[in-house]
Amino acid sequence: EAFTDVNVRDGLFTVVVGDAQALPASVFNTVPLYLGIKVNNDAELLPRQRLHPVPYAMQATSAQTAVTANNLAQGGGVPNLITLGTNGASEIAFAPGGKVASDANGLTVTSGNNKPVIVNSDLVVNGSWSAGAIRDVGDSNGGQNTRSQYPVDLQRYVVEAPDNGASPDTVPVDQEILNNFCRDEDGCWVSLYMRNWDGKDTMAGVTARHLSLGPVDNTNTQYWDLRSPNSDFSVGTDNDGAVGHLLNIYNACFLTDGEYVNAAPSDSQPGFGLLNWHGAYDGPMTCVLIIED
Repeated sequence: EAFTDVNVRDGLFTVVVGDAQALPASVFNTVPLYLGIKVNNDAELLPRQRLHPVPYAMQATSAQTAVTANNLAQGGGVPNLITLGTNGASEIAFAPGGKVASDANGLTVTSGNNKPVIVNSDLVVNGSWSAGAIRDVGDSNGGQNTRSQYPVDLQRYVVEAPDNGASPDTVPVDQEILNNFCRDEDGCWVSLYMRNWDGKDTMAGVTARHLSLGPVDNTNTQYWDLRSPNSDFSVGTDNDGAVGHLLNIYNACFLTDGEYVNAAPSDSQPGFGLLNWHGAYDGPMTCVLIIED
């Protein structure tokens, strides 16, 4: 690199290396580095000066001048480990091979070398929490299985219906959650209880009935099938004009495909409900429905 018209005063001069001609980044890949100086055609001044790395700080007011494709630019990295998007970092990488990435599908955590992700403190999940279920499909003819995975929600869904005297309404069961839990490859498990039926805040009822839901057809009806471990079963169709009960415990709590308003039943719209019926156990008794994927 050559500099012309350099001011020299009392034998002293100042130049900025790389100011006249930008230095390629590859220059700094070779260590150690030495600085040699020549004036016109005279011999090089000796000894050469060793270049040493030193800490460098940049003020935010001048950081904009450092933007390149590989450091602070959107879509770049530091260096190529943090990718910046319009809303901040979209990917943070860790050696060897792990990363945290964010995109339109959500946040993905990947550990390096296919190792597990270890959480050393309490983990609180406020939303849906799914695990991958392994599914093998054979051909029943000696062929190899075809393996795939599908999500299984690890949360449980709980619905409660308090007593409302002689004119109860059904408490609706969230249809989206019900379909997510019970319309997948393996269905879901439902349990129905009475809480505080005896005034002692205990629960009594039935546990673990398997529920499978069919698709909603073009008439907006949906077939359901409920079975116990002893092969007792009940089947029906939602929104077919006839109220059907999936579960009934002590004529007090019902999981039903009908809608009750002021104790009057109908089945004129899609959806399931939890009913706390009057007469059998009244007062403080609450019906509790538990659904697990």
